[in-house]
Amino acid sequence: MSYTSISHSSQPIPKNSHIGIIGAGPAGISIAHFLRKEGYNNLTLLESSSHIAGKSATFFHENRGYDVGALMVGHNYTNVKSLASELDCPLETFTGRSLDIENNNILVNDTNKIGIYSKLLPNISHYLEEKQSFLDISCPGHGQLSERELYAPITQFLKDRNMSYLKDAWSLAYTSAGYGYIQDDIPAAYFLKFIENSENTISYFKNGFQDFWSKMSKNLNVIYNSKVISIDRSLKQKNLGPILVTTKNALNNFEQTLAFDNIIIATNPRQTEQFITTPSPLESHLFSQVVTFDFYTIIATVKNLSTKVGMTTIPKYCSDKRYVGHTTAYYCAHEGVPTYIFYAYGNKDIGPEQVTELLKQDIISMGGELEEIHYNQRWDFFPHGNY
Repeated sequence: MSYTSISHSSQPIPKNSHIGIIGAGPAGISIAHFLRKEGYNNLTLLESSSHIAGKSATFFHENRGYDVGALMVGHNYTNVKSLASELDCPLETFTGRSLDIENNNILVNDTNKIGIYSKLLPNISHYLEEKQSFLDISCPGHGQLSERELYAPITQFLKDRNMSYLKDAWSLAYTSAGYGYIQDDIPAAYFLKFIENSENTISYFKNGFQDFWSKMSKNLNVIYNSKVISIDRSLKQKNLGPILVTTKNALNNFEQTLAFDNIIIATNPRQTEQFITTPSPLESHLFSQVVTFDFYTIIATVKNLSTKVGMTTIPKYCSDKRYVGHTTAYYCAHEGVPTYIFYAYGNKDIGPEQVTELLKQDIISMGGELEEIHYNQRWDFFPHGNY
């Protein structure tokens, strides 16, 4: 497994340090797990909700798990796959299909790959040659690409390299996964990283990610319902004392202040602006440049849809931003069980009510009949730089 050891970094942290981690989502849990492996045992995670894992949590209905956000484990997710083996969390092969919603007709069925390789094959020699420049896109530093290339919008980057065929091969998977429409001015680095991590066979956890995160966080000190309201670094910056983190309990509004030698912020950077008392000019600038997408996960029981396990993507609604609000994909998590996870984007004009109404219309177009919605959540999804 490849990661940089903190104890061997240029500024090592003493092993007896009290480290506070803001957020017990995938990032916070992973950081704590690896710190503990290195011998750091005085760790405290502050989590604003009542459970761990954030957008990678699992919702349970009738004792069956349904992942509310993260679902797929890409072929090149080497760290996740290594941890899954270490924690005895078996992975199964993911399958998917695509639906022509206008004619209610399956276009592609039972594939274990999310890229459309038929669109790629005519240009495979050119692709393999160009790919050499971004083989290390997932590594720190992003490999050989310059900053100008990394931050160029996806469409511009592909045009400059005569690789527009990648849009046809990967935009459906990319958009349905919640990372935006290709027409958005998203830096190319994110698209290239998605491709690199998602090539070849995709896997998933049969009953959801929850068991994976629960095992990784076992015996960690997690304080739940603990909303951070301020982080005061003034004493630490003057070398006079610790960092002071004040939290408010979401259940009883009780406030407490905790002292840490170091803190790690493992949550949406945009939220960080709200609780750092004296951000530096650079921090304020960086945090203000972070943008997210409105993304919805709706779990519902529906009659008359296929109950074959797998993801069904809807190319029409992934093709253009004018379809925001419509269902981009839905997932059947359990064979023979007519409860599905539906995914959709929103925006400032299309909120929860409109997304729910469009879902009902889409279900009718699929030939289904909505019985009950069990879970409906809007996320600030995919925080990324808009520099």
